[in-house]
Amino acid sequence: MGAFTGDIQILLYVEPESFAPCSAFYQALLERPPYYTWEEEDSDRGAKFHAGGGTICVLCQDHLSEIGPSTISLETADVDRVYEKAQRLPGVRILTAPMTRPYGTRCFQMQDPVRNILNVYCLGQDQSI
Repeated sequence: MGAFTGDIQILLYVEPESFAPCSAFYQALLERPPYYTWEEEDSDRGAKFHAGGGTICVLCQDHLSEIGPSTISLETADVDRVYEKAQRLPGVRILTAPMTRPYGTRCFQMQDPVRNILNVYCLGQDQSI
Protein backbone atom coordinates (compact mmCIF):
# COMPACT_ATOMS: atom_id res chain seq x y z
CA MET A 1 0.00 0.00 0.00
CA GLY A 2 1.29 3.47 -0.86
CA ALA A 3 1.86 6.28 1.59
CA PHE A 4 -1.16 8.26 0.36
CA THR A 5 -4.42 6.43 0.90
CA GLY A 6 -7.08 9.09 1.50
CA ASP A 7 -8.97 11.77 -0.32
CA ILE A 8 -7.22 14.03 -2.83
CA GLN A 9 -8.18 17.68 -2.35
CA ILE A 10 -7.70 20.49 -4.84
CA LEU A 11 -7.42 23.83 -3.02
CA LEU A 12 -8.63 26.89 -4.92
CA TYR A 13 -7.83 30.08 -3.04
CA VAL A 14 -10.00 33.08 -3.89
CA GLU A 15 -10.33 36.69 -2.79
CA PRO A 16 -13.32 37.53 -0.54
CA GLU A 17 -15.34 39.08 -3.39
CA SER A 18 -14.86 35.96 -5.55
CA PHE A 19 -15.88 33.38 -2.94
CA ALA A 20 -19.65 33.41 -3.56
CA PRO A 21 -19.51 33.35 -7.39
CA CYS A 22 -16.83 30.67 -7.42
CA SER A 23 -18.69 28.48 -4.90
CA ALA A 24 -21.93 28.89 -6.88
CA PHE A 25 -20.09 27.91 -10.08
CA TYR A 26 -18.80 24.63 -8.63
CA GLN A 27 -22.16 23.82 -7.06
CA ALA A 28 -23.86 24.24 -10.46
CA LEU A 29 -21.14 22.44 -12.42
CA LEU A 30 -20.92 19.47 -10.05
CA GLU A 31 -24.72 19.37 -9.58
CA ARG A 32 -24.48 19.10 -5.79
CA PRO A 33 -24.16 21.40 -2.82
CA PRO A 34 -20.94 21.50 -0.81
CA TYR A 35 -20.69 18.71 1.72
CA TYR A 36 -18.91 20.99 4.19
CA THR A 37 -18.82 24.77 4.61
CA TRP A 38 -17.66 27.30 7.16
CA GLU A 39 -17.68 31.06 7.50
CA GLU A 40 -15.77 32.52 10.42
CA GLU A 41 -15.50 35.91 8.72
CA ASP A 42 -15.13 37.33 5.18
CA SER A 43 -11.46 36.32 5.10
CA ASP A 44 -11.93 32.82 6.55
CA ARG A 45 -14.55 30.74 4.78
CA GLY A 46 -14.70 27.69 2.60
CA ALA A 47 -16.81 25.19 0.72
CA LYS A 48 -15.85 21.58 -0.04
CA PHE A 49 -17.40 19.72 -2.97
CA HIS A 50 -17.16 16.02 -3.84
CA ALA A 51 -15.78 15.63 -7.37
CA GLY A 52 -15.25 12.07 -8.53
CA GLY A 53 -12.80 10.43 -6.13
CA GLY A 54 -11.59 13.72 -4.70
CA THR A 55 -12.61 17.08 -3.31
CA ILE A 56 -12.55 20.60 -4.71
CA CYS A 57 -12.15 23.15 -1.90
CA VAL A 58 -13.00 26.78 -2.59
CA LEU A 59 -11.15 28.71 0.11
CA CYS A 60 -10.95 32.30 1.22
CA GLN A 61 -8.27 32.41 3.90
CA ASP A 62 -4.66 33.37 4.49
CA HIS A 63 -2.21 31.12 2.66
CA LEU A 64 1.45 31.01 1.78
CA SER A 65 1.26 31.18 -2.00
CA GLU A 66 0.09 33.83 -4.41
CA ILE A 67 -3.46 33.42 -5.69
CA GLY A 68 -3.33 32.34 -9.28
CA PRO A 69 -4.97 30.01 -11.71
CA SER A 70 -4.69 26.24 -11.36
CA THR A 71 -5.54 23.53 -13.87
CA ILE A 72 -8.01 20.82 -12.89
CA SER A 73 -8.90 17.77 -14.99
CA LEU A 74 -12.36 16.32 -14.44
CA GLU A 75 -13.35 13.00 -15.99
CA THR A 76 -16.94 12.58 -17.13
CA ALA A 77 -18.93 9.99 -19.04
CA ASP A 78 -20.47 12.67 -21.31
CA VAL A 79 -18.25 15.58 -22.37
CA ASP A 80 -20.91 17.05 -24.68
CA ARG A 81 -23.54 17.20 -21.91
CA VAL A 82 -21.12 18.97 -19.58
CA TYR A 83 -20.16 21.36 -22.41
CA GLU A 84 -23.80 22.27 -23.08
CA LYS A 85 -24.36 22.89 -19.38
CA ALA A 86 -21.11 24.86 -18.96
CA GLN A 87 -22.14 27.33 -21.66
CA ARG A 88 -25.06 28.42 -19.44
CA LEU A 89 -23.10 28.81 -16.18
CA PRO A 90 -22.46 32.34 -14.96
CA GLY A 91 -18.83 33.38 -14.87
CA VAL A 92 -17.58 30.58 -17.14
CA ARG A 93 -15.39 31.22 -20.15
CA ILE A 94 -15.24 28.41 -22.72
CA LEU A 95 -11.68 28.04 -24.05
CA THR A 96 -12.14 25.18 -26.52
CA ALA A 97 -15.11 23.37 -28.01
CA PRO A 98 -15.37 19.60 -27.50
CA MET A 99 -12.91 17.69 -29.65
CA THR A 100 -11.78 14.11 -29.99
CA ARG A 101 -8.02 13.70 -29.87
CA PRO A 102 -6.30 11.26 -32.29
CA TYR A 103 -5.78 8.85 -29.37
CA GLY A 104 -9.52 8.78 -28.58
CA THR A 105 -9.93 11.12 -25.61
CA ARG A 106 -12.82 13.60 -25.97
CA CYS A 107 -12.34 16.89 -24.13
CA PHE A 108 -12.92 20.63 -23.84
CA GLN A 109 -11.53 23.39 -21.66
CA MET A 110 -13.12 26.24 -19.76
CA GLN A 111 -12.24 28.75 -17.04
CA ASP A 112 -14.12 29.21 -13.78
CA PRO A 113 -15.00 32.70 -12.45
CA VAL A 114 -11.47 33.18 -11.04
CA ARG A 115 -9.63 31.89 -14.15
CA ASN A 116 -8.81 28.34 -13.03
CA ILE A 117 -8.69 26.11 -16.10
CA LEU A 118 -10.91 23.04 -16.13
CA ASN A 119 -10.08 20.29 -18.59
CA VAL A 120 -13.21 18.12 -18.92
CA TYR A 121 -12.52 14.79 -20.59
CA CYS A 122 -13.73 11.27 -21.35
CA LEU A 123 -11.30 8.50 -22.18
CA GLY A 124 -11.73 6.62 -25.45
CA GLN A 125 -13.08 3.08 -25.45
CA ASP A 126 -9.65 1.43 -25.54
CA GLN A 127 -7.90 3.60 -22.95
CA SER A 128 -7.30 3.29 -19.26
CA ILE A 129 -5.32 5.32 -16.76
